[in-house]
Amino acid sequence: MTQNKSQTNRKIGVVINLASLLVLMVIAEYTDKYDRNTVLIIIGLAALILILISFIFTYWKTKLWHFVHKPIRKLDERELQITGNLLRIAYAIFTVIALSVLLLFSLMEIQVSIITVAALIYFAHILPATVIAWKGWSWV
Repeated sequence: MTQNKSQTNRKIGVVINLASLLVLMVIAEYTDKYDRNTVLIIIGLAALILILISFIFTYWKTKLWHFVHKPIRKLDERELQITGNLLRIAYAIFTVIALSVLLLFSLMEIQVSIITVAALIYFAHILPATVIAWKGWSWV
């Protein structure tokens, strides 16, 4: 029962983190190009705070971030296999999403902003841990 609750909490944290990241990206792009009203800026700041809070509880405290950013020389053979599989899955997903975002921006003739670039870099870093959190793989 505790394992299922922990798994559900991690999935909720992943959804909150990724949804907040998307909201922040969209609002940053919109306010940069069109309208900087106070409500959108407050929503963007709330999204940033949610990203930070969900990162701490979903990735940092669960040690998912530490596992996927551990130096290779500190991994045993089983952990190397898990990490290799994670990176394959995560970067296949990342490639499709990042190229789709760039294609969308190109079609809409929108210049990519620093916020979008930073969001994609953050997304690339959390994606392997996100795959673990979602699939429920154990590395300990």
